[in-house]
Formats: sequence, structure tokens, C-alpha cells
Amino acid sequence: MQHLLKIAGNRTRRVSALLAVWFCASAGLSAQAMADERDLSVSPTPEKNFIIGGTPVQQESYPWTVALAHVANASLVQRQFCGGSVIADTWVLTAAHCLFDRSGNLLSLSDFTVATNARNLRDPDAQEHVVSNAYLHPDYNHNANNPHSDLALLELATSTGVTPVALSTKATENLVGLQGTVIGWGAVDFSDPASPLFPDQQYAVDVPVVTLDVCNAPISYAGSIFENQLCAGFAQGGRDSCVGDSGGPMVVTYQGVVQQIGVVSFGFGCALPNYYGIYTNVPYFIGWINQYVFVGEPEFEPEVSSSRGTTAISSSGSSSSGSTSLFALLILGAGLFARRRS
Repeated sequence: MQHLLKIAGNRTRRVSALLAVWFCASAGLSAQAMADERDLSVSPTPEKNFIIGGTPVQQESYPWTVALAHVANASLVQRQFCGGSVIADTWVLTAAHCLFDRSGNLLSLSDFTVATNARNLRDPDAQEHVVSNAYLHPDYNHNANNPHSDLALLELATSTGVTPVALSTKATENLVGLQGTVIGWGAVDFSDPASPLFPDQQYAVDVPVVTLDVCNAPISYAGSIFENQLCAGFAQGGRDSCVGDSGGPMVVTYQGVVQQIGVVSFGFGCALPNYYGIYTNVPYFIGWINQYVFVGEPEFEPEVSSSRGTTAISSSGSSSSGSTSLFALLILGAGLFARRRS
């Protein structure tokens, strides 16, 4: 969910969930704000934490999934930091927050690539593609205490040759109760919170879509989740996406067709009781996506931004996202992480 940065060794100190909550409460921040970045130290540690509660992805099960990777002299498994999905031959859907560095600055187009055929990050057949354009949804505010519209489109310089995933055009009420599947390379073991382990292989986990009322209950996100977001998971916890899964897809099988309904955005902890995973509601943004690449006619009145959006990232260097919010300072100072890996 908001999971951008791969955790490198023991460089960052973690604090307890109680301290994190105290920081946020002292600053007058919402429950959503507290949820925006994930504290690894409070994650459950069952015997097996696959993407939290998932299983390895079988060969070619989700060929349209991609890995976002930093440009560096290292293997792909060391460079992957977010996920995404191919929605057209040269177009990838991911989370907007994946395009920011730890300091809140936008990445440069030359800072990262998109890898296809990378079910296993050590697969020599994985292909990396240059990103020629990147667009963030204009309503996404990386400095907000409660950022929503967490969505970005990447236009690639070369063909992926991949059959794209279908994007759902269903209204939200038709999605509630369906079993969603989340796919990614997120952390698989929190037995040592200071050194979470990431898999080479892709994992998937099944979680049901729940109503916003459930997610907005006082014992959960306390009214802070927007209608342009989806909630999925179990009240008892145990299954969830986690650090490193940001930007990746949540799909459902609807009337026999696999279609993407969500983008991994954020959550409080990983697989904690009453704290569901939060996903960008893809059908809600079909109108905006169609302004760049046509993906289908929605079966309801979609959100259409007044702005087509601007190029989010330059090829020459990072653009500043502006002043860093108090919440961002807190999560950086406390060493908290959302569902990202970098």
C-alpha cells in the first residue's frame, strides 16, 4: 500500500506502534494519516508471512504485472521498489506515491525502469523498459496528511509485448464482497523487524473487498477513507499486502474475466486486526485514465478531472514536490514505512 522504499539493511531505526500513534496524536493527525506509513515493528509474525498470508505465483498466472526498479549497478532483485500493471502495450498503471523518493521529491524518468517478465526477479529473461512519460493524478497530494487519488500512469518508450490486464468498469457496490487477489514482491518475513526479508519470487494473496463503512468504523480508520478508495482484508487480520507491494494490482474474477479493481496504496501495519488494506479504486478513475489511453466505457458516471494532468517527472532530474508535511517529517523521523521497498 503506500510502500515505496525498499528497506536497506539496518540503516533506519524502527519505533513501536505506540510511539508512532503518540506522534500522530500529538500532531493532531487523523487515523488515516497514522495509517499512511507502515510500522514494521508491530506486524504479526506467524510462521509464514507470504505477502502476508499468500502463496507463490504460478508461472504466467499474471503476465501483465511489472516491477518498478531503480537504475543502479545491481541486480533487479536489489533494485525493485514498487509494482504495477500493463494496461495497454506501452502503458503501465501504478501508485503515485511510488514516484517520490524518501525526501518527498519526484524521481527523474532516468532514475527508474519498468521490468516485464519478472515473476522471479532473478529471471534472466526479465526485460527492462525506459519510461518516456509519467503522469500523476492531479488530485494526488504527496504532502497531504491523507493523500488519496494515489494513481499514476507510465508511458513506456518500447513495446512490452504483453497482453494487458482488463480494468474493471463496475461501480463500487458491485465489487463489495468479491474476492480480490493482490500480487507483488512485498516483504515475506517480519520475524526480525529490523531486517524484513523480501522474496525473489512474486506472491499473491486473496482478500475480500469490504464496504467503506467497515473501514471507516471507529475501531478501524475512523471515517478517514474516501469513496475513491477500496478496502480489502479480514477483520482478524492475517492476510494483506505489505512493504514492497505498492503500486501493484488487486484483481477480481467477475463473470469469468480477470479484471483489475485496485492499486496497492497504504494501510496501518501489515495484516493487523481491523486494519484493512487500502487500495486506489480503479473503476472510479476510468474517466481520467481514458484521457491518456482508452481502457473501456464505465458502467457508471466516472470521475473526470478538469485537468488531464501534467508530466510528473522530467528526464533531466527530479522536481521538488514542495514543502514536506508534518506527517511526512514524523514518519521519516520515526523510521516508519508504507508498503514500499527501495
